[in-house]
Amino acid sequence: MTSEEEGILGRHRVNVAFNSAIAARRGLSPRVCELVDAGCNVGMGSDNMAEDMVEVMRTGLFMERVRRRDGRNPTPEEALRWATRNGYRAMGVPQAGWLAEGNLADLIMIRVDRAHLAPFLRAVSVFVHQGQASDVEDVMVDGRWIMREGKVLTLDEAKVIREAEEIADRAWSRLFAENPQYERPAGLRPFPASS
Repeated sequence: MTSEEEGILGRHRVNVAFNSAIAARRGLSPRVCELVDAGCNVGMGSDNMAEDMVEVMRTGLFMERVRRRDGRNPTPEEALRWATRNGYRAMGVPQAGWLAEGNLADLIMIRVDRAHLAPFLRAVSVFVHQGQASDVEDVMVDGRWIMREGKVLTLDEAKVIREAEEIADRAWSRLFAENPQYERPAGLRPFPASS
């Protein structure tokens, strides 16, 4: 975007989804800090990539630092805000994403006794720079536990993964059946006969 386009978005208080993983893979990145300065609300997403939000947050932080050639800005606190409070705002839920009286009771509990988090000097900085999704032990959303001791309580993860693989098998099989001119990429796993 041009500076003029960033200004237009900012004047209209547009919500911008910064999908850092796909941006990194394509070697492109929005000028996040300029969008924020212009008045946009920047949140984070994982647009068609399998990254978890910890990776998305870290990738976004690093990309913006490289783009700006500034090893200190944005701060880890800003990246965390993009991934939490700003995401809620973009979804029209302004009273969430941080702990305060009257806000939704959302809570994420993180194990900090992990080797990759040592030394644990500044909580947000250490987690944004070095954290992993597996460090998240418990998650509460609007006062309801959705994860306890690393186990998701609201869905059958194994079933979701199995169904996703089946859907992928059918989609790839259909692609090659309908497009014989496409060469099957080397290393692509075979699909079950029922695909």
